Amino acid sequence: MEKEQKHGCSSGASNLLNNSGGPRSRVRSEAINESYLSASTAVHLGYYALDLPDELKNIEAWLLSFADELGWKSWDEVIKNIELPQVKLLVLDEPGYQAHINCYDNIHVLTTAIVLSMCNPFCYQPQSPRIFTRSRLQRKIKLTQINLKNFYDLE
Repeated sequence: MEKEQKHGCSSGASNLLNNSGGPRSRVRSEAINESYLSASTAVHLGYYALDLPDELKNIEAWLLSFADELGWKSWDEVIKNIELPQVKLLVLDEPGYQAHINCYDNIHVLTTAIVLSMCNPFCYQPQSPRIFTRSRLQRKIKLTQINLKNFYDLE
C-alpha cells in the first residue's frame, strides 16, 4: 500500500484511469477530470451552505430567531414569504464552497437552511419534510437541473 501511494498508483475503485496493459514499469495512473454534465445538459441553480456555530444545541430555534427578526413566527409564515425551488433537483456536493453566515441577510439564511433541510444525499424534493439536523445543514451543495433532451441527445 505504501509503495502504491509513493508512486501515485492505486488499487481498487477510484477516480483514476489505470493502464494495466503493460509491464509494471510502464503502468501509470491519470486523474479523470471530465463530467457527463455539460453546459447544454445541466443548469446549475445555486450553491447552498451554512456555517452553524459549534455551540448550537437547538438548530430549529436558532433558525426561527432569524424569522422572528423579520416578524415571522412560524415555519408556515417563513415558507409563504420566501422563494424556494418548486421542482425536484439533483444535488451535487461542492466541498470547496465557503459559506459566511455573517455577510448574509436573514432571508438568505432561512432559504439556505430550508433548501438544505429538504435535500437527501442525491436530490432536493420540494414536497419532502424539513429535517433540521447538523449533518444536513452543514453540507455544501449545488442544485442542478438536468435537461434530459440534451443529455440523451433527443433534439
